[in-house]
Amino acid sequence: MLAFQKWATSAPVVVYLTCVAYRAEWRYSIMAHRVVLIDLGHVGQNLMLSASAMGLGSCCIAAYDQTLCDQALGIDGYEEYTVYACTIGKTK
Repeated sequence: MLAFQKWATSAPVVVYLTCVAYRAEWRYSIMAHRVVLIDLGHVGQNLMLSASAMGLGSCCIAAYDQTLCDQALGIDGYEEYTVYACTIGKTK
């Protein structure tokens, strides 16, 4: 699912972040998609900081197979869709 990035398949944890942008439209109107993506970037940053604090390594990834991820997560790919993945594990 992570676009043939073989190193990522050995990660013990992969966190997939999804988006339901219309939930933010009441507040941000047509800018909702931008704000949601910024917020997801903050979530990714905090995942990486938390992993580091626990002595783990992490890598956020935007290269993934959209269709496979959405299907595996049981989301429709239109109203809700995958936008980010973060691998977490021990470093060498």
